[in-house]
Amino acid sequence: MNQQQSLEATYIGKFQLTQDNNSSIFNITISKSSEMIIIQVKKALLGNVAKITIEKSKPISVFPKPDYKYRNLLNELNSDKYFSFINGCLELQKVDNKIAEIINNNLNIACKFEDNFKSILIQSRDGYLVQGKLKKYED
Repeated sequence: MNQQQSLEATYIGKFQLTQDNNSSIFNITISKSSEMIIIQVKKALLGNVAKITIEKSKPISVFPKPDYKYRNLLNELNSDKYFSFINGCLELQKVDNKIAEIINNNLNIACKFEDNFKSILIQSRDGYLVQGKLKKYED
């Protein structure tokens, strides 16, 4: 994010990644501006595990670079569509009382407002399940 772009909001939360009988807990920070969303994934004792940047009309960027299997998945994702979805999810309010969903051949993502949190569920075709909750960070 450059100096000209200012953050509008930051959200923090915990997510659980499950595949087969294995699961792992991650801390997530999502920072957004009007043109960019940055998702930072952190794991206790390991620090930053991944940084995903979604900008309008640009390819989704992931650091460190994903392996071949996930690089193909990322290339299939429409950054404008996911930017709008994540932005809409973060803006959901209790009064909206709805579930936002995005479904394609590889991923199903659902988001809803629940108990003052944004509840998110991601299921992949290859058996990964990610679920967790986000809350707006207030200084």
